[in-house]
Amino acid sequence: MLLYRDGNFLQVLEGPEAAVKDTLRRIEQDERHKGILVMKTSPITERNFADWTMAFRDISLEALKDMEGYSPFMEMSFDSEELRSKPDFAYRMLLQFKTRLR
Repeated sequence: MLLYRDGNFLQVLEGPEAAVKDTLRRIEQDERHKGILVMKTSPITERNFADWTMAFRDISLEALKDMEGYSPFMEMSFDSEELRSKPDFAYRMLLQFKTRLR
């Protein structure tokens, strides 16, 4: 899962531990990426984003505000201190994005 806003990305990597570590290492070594922050690592028993592929969807904040269950999550910067202090919050919001915006 990969979200983009204002030049920043928020991403979930899932899979075998070695593959995830290898992917993260490649991202960290790519000079296009700066300020990488790993918010949370944990083992999982089942992948949450196994069937997702890369795609793009342009969603205006105004349209989101009218949706049931709206959260101001997309209004905050991905590098905000609030987001960094609550890694579970960011992950839960990605799961909500997956569920509601398919």
